[in-house]
Amino acid sequence: MQVIYRLFRGIDVEREVHKMKKLLLGTSALAAVGLLAMPMPKAMAAASAGTQPIQIKVGGGFIGFLQGVSQKGGLYPGANKMNRQLYDRSWVDFHGIGKFDNGISAGVDLQIRTNNASPLQYTGNLQSADTIGGGFAFLNLAQYGRVEIGATPGAARKMWYGANTPFRTTAHGWNSPATGQLGGANSLGQPTTLIDMGDVDRAEKITYFTPRVAGFQLGVSYAPENCMMNNEPFTGADQNNGGTAGGAPVGQAGSCLFFGQMPASNIAAQQNDIVEAGLNYVGKFNGVDVGAYLGLGHASVAAQAYGNSSMRGLEEYGGGTNIGYQGFQLGASFRYSNEGNKFGGAAGTGAVGVGAGTGIQSEVAGIAPTNRWDANVGLTYHTGPWAVGASYAYAQSSQKCGEAVTGYCTASGQTAGKDKFNGVVFSGNYAIGPGVNLNAGIEHGKWDSFDNGPGAENSVWIYSVGTALFF
Repeated sequence: MQVIYRLFRGIDVEREVHKMKKLLLGTSALAAVGLLAMPMPKAMAAASAGTQPIQIKVGGGFIGFLQGVSQKGGLYPGANKMNRQLYDRSWVDFHGIGKFDNGISAGVDLQIRTNNASPLQYTGNLQSADTIGGGFAFLNLAQYGRVEIGATPGAARKMWYGANTPFRTTAHGWNSPATGQLGGANSLGQPTTLIDMGDVDRAEKITYFTPRVAGFQLGVSYAPENCMMNNEPFTGADQNNGGTAGGAPVGQAGSCLFFGQMPASNIAAQQNDIVEAGLNYVGKFNGVDVGAYLGLGHASVAAQAYGNSSMRGLEEYGGGTNIGYQGFQLGASFRYSNEGNKFGGAAGTGAVGVGAGTGIQSEVAGIAPTNRWDANVGLTYHTGPWAVGASYAYAQSSQKCGEAVTGYCTASGQTAGKDKFNGVVFSGNYAIGPGVNLNAGIEHGKWDSFDNGPGAENSVWIYSVGTALFF
């Protein structure tokens, strides 16, 4: 039984909990896949006995569940919404690795998402149902650490520790909001304590992890810009809130071009030069498993929007821990984000206050969220094939005025109020057999807006039952 849970792929939680276990034709015919996708010179054909060429393993999974939803109607976001739905998501992973007699190993990690309209693959007003969900190459340098390059979450996110949930899908749990089941109403959207830097997970980046020494490990990532090569740029508006009314990314159109071309350097609200760092510790004391982490991120805003200096470089930091003992797991974590904002946009622009590089909006023009805090705590218990747990989350952000806004502020930079979120999750899992799970959960979220506007407040209950299969 895994006592310490480690989130290693951000929104793709099940992908890392259930690593690829089945070998797909691991022969020399596939050895060319990955880092060695070139004909092998004859001089290299007679490799030593300690060398293993790159081989490919395949894995993946399917999740599906039935949901019942109860939320506010009338003037609130739940108006004219259905109260039930069937949801499914599936994916296939390809993991290749080769080992060499000098102690170095290298490989590639790819994912194909099927039956999944991914907001990461924004193409005009359409979304692709079958997509490459990300891919990267890696180099394990024995005692010198590990290097990754490609579209994959950064160091701070991969080294995270905190509260988890026994619900074996990404549909439930504050730190795995892949499906965003609780449709956020105010600027907070879906709460999480992960360092996401404006949802930069799928942006191309390079990451280095040190070897683990005395239980400690350090990781550092760098991404030149918040976009994914050969795709339209994406921001938190696309991933978390469904984009703007027109369906296009906020202030990002045309900033990420095709391979071989260079993106623009002065896109308003774009966050560039994104650096993440993470430090974690793994240890065991008298039968108690301990995992702890600290993470931070920093970026630079490419250009201001709205004709003023309301935006700033996005900064985030956080920490968390997970403690396990005899089937119990107790976890807690927090995150701070300045949301890329100092205060709201200029009055009269017609634009809503926009979080630079995050796409997060306030419901009142000229006001923008800043200084956001997220925190959550959770307890789970595992015994045999059963697992049950509960967790609580809280989030808040200050709403800052730009130019004077009648009814909320009398001067620029004042705090109009705070948006808040409170939520709980109760969930359980039964493992029928290896890779086959039955799940059930109850989730509740409540959003309170600083202006008490009904369009930015909601109270949602979600009841779910389903299955999750991994191979």
